Amino acid sequence: VKSKLCWLNEKNPEELVEMGEDPKDPGGYFIINGSEKVLMTQEVLASDRVLISEGLKGVDAEVISTKGAFKGRVRVSRKTDGTLYVTFPSSPKKLKLFVLLKGLGLNTIKEFKDAFPEEKEIENDILLNWQNTFVKTEEEALDRLGKFVAPGQVIDYRLRRAQEVIDAFLLPHIGQKKEDRLAKAYYL
Repeated sequence: VKSKLCWLNEKNPEELVEMGEDPKDPGGYFIINGSEKVLMTQEVLASDRVLISEGLKGVDAEVISTKGAFKGRVRVSRKTDGTLYVTFPSSPKKLKLFVLLKGLGLNTIKEFKDAFPEEKEIENDILLNWQNTFVKTEEEALDRLGKFVAPGQVIDYRLRRAQEVIDAFLLPHIGQKKEDRLAKAYYL
């Protein structure tokens, strides 16, 4: 309607009223077999691809991890002070990345340094985040996550629930088994 091919094109308001049309109708749609049809654009983010964005509060790396019908957004954020946080479905909003990495099986400072590129700024961030991660073991890290996903429960249930959340909702395109956790840590 109102395109170059439309018979309403370039008609003045009086002519449109005479034809039984609304002169204020902007057009831009189709009429097919008596029904209005509209073309709409849709933006869909690429699944399983890392997208980087930079803002005033820091830098975010984001991936839409897809497994079957499940789509989960995983975001790693670097704040301007160098602190790294991660969010994923069923996780707390401000989970420190290094807590999660410990829960996934990285334990020593050497393993953390080996997981990141060897650049001075990144090495400084690693040391800063290592010092601000107060959990010492994988079990403590899982318990920290478990306190968010199963609050008020006994420790055995919290640990089991944290592992279920990590396996099912964190980067499911990499895998959903216990043996996939280290691959998830390196991906992050």
